[in-house]
Amino acid sequence: MVSTSPSTISEPQLKRSFRGHKAPVYALAFNPTQAQVVSASQDSTLHLWHFAPEIRPFRFAGHRAPVTDVCYSPTGDVIASASEDETVRLWQNNSEGRSLVLRAHRAPVRSVAFSGDGGLLLTSSDDQTLKVYQAVDRSFRFSLSGHSASIRSARFSPDSRLVASGSDDRTVKLWDVAQMDCLATFTDNLAELLCVRFHPDGTCIAGSGADRKIRLWDVRSQRLLQTYEGHTGAVTMTSFSPSGGYLLSACEDSGVKIWDLRQGTALYTLIGHERGASAAAWSERGDFFVTGGRDNLVLLWKSNISSENEPVPEDTSANKRPLSSKSASRASPMTRSLASSQVLQASALSPKLFDTRRSLLPAVTSIDVLETHPLLPSTATRPVPST
Repeated sequence: MVSTSPSTISEPQLKRSFRGHKAPVYALAFNPTQAQVVSASQDSTLHLWHFAPEIRPFRFAGHRAPVTDVCYSPTGDVIASASEDETVRLWQNNSEGRSLVLRAHRAPVRSVAFSGDGGLLLTSSDDQTLKVYQAVDRSFRFSLSGHSASIRSARFSPDSRLVASGSDDRTVKLWDVAQMDCLATFTDNLAELLCVRFHPDGTCIAGSGADRKIRLWDVRSQRLLQTYEGHTGAVTMTSFSPSGGYLLSACEDSGVKIWDLRQGTALYTLIGHERGASAAAWSERGDFFVTGGRDNLVLLWKSNISSENEPVPEDTSANKRPLSSKSASRASPMTRSLASSQVLQASALSPKLFDTRRSLLPAVTSIDVLETHPLLPSTATRPVPST
């Protein structure tokens, strides 16, 4: 049994399932200021899900191809979406669903992200480039080139000074925004990179992909810190908890794992999606997370941790090792607790397994009805900038 004292993390709880997409869910994001989640799907739409049951969900249509990524502005009033139709759309976060079109690339756009202050917008594409825009007026700033294949994922560092990108060329690159230059290239991956994310303190980068592994690199020393094994399929997305103690990973093997970064072990494996998990994201406070799958579902989970006081796991079961007083005292920056590069085998992790398809799904609230709004014409478009 897992203790529920203030110094422990108790079992995640599935709170609600959202149904409405007609194809796999590709990306998810929490509104930083409201109890709201946005999902992007292969069905070319965005769905806005509200936690309050009296508020019906919204459906935003406008893209003409699968929506590959989605994010909120720091204030939560604008939603950016990337699509295989070679555009990025900026949506008003209200029931009207008006959007502006940014014709960003000459190939499918794979990711989109705001900088921490909301001033810049970053995109990546199959055209092997990264592009940076002013978010306010959508003016083109500059392009970054260096990858030799599609760039599946790109994100700003928390201070917006750096950019990390992951590509089908099996590399992760670290870029300096001010100098518009590549600082480092990490070549440890054995297959295509599907997701890159910065740790909340900005000291390391997580990369995951088709080789079924998650790797962490130190930004300052530019070396590999850790390699996590345990998934049996491509790791499609990762997400750090807000204070950086845990990592959430979604995998095509249907499993979602929660990793304890201070111990370097998987705490829980959550089986809730029928045909593979494709997206995952933490809330701003860390008290909830969401997962999306190839079964077209969005699942909302209560994590039982918070960013204000993320607890240290303590378990009395035979399957997990308790933290020592030495490891429990480790603090941010997170990389201080990652003493050396290591590979963690799945057989040694022994995470607790929850198959929600059998035990939890019948008990949660399911939202099936969507309020559909007509597509409103875009009021602005921009040509593709030269690289």
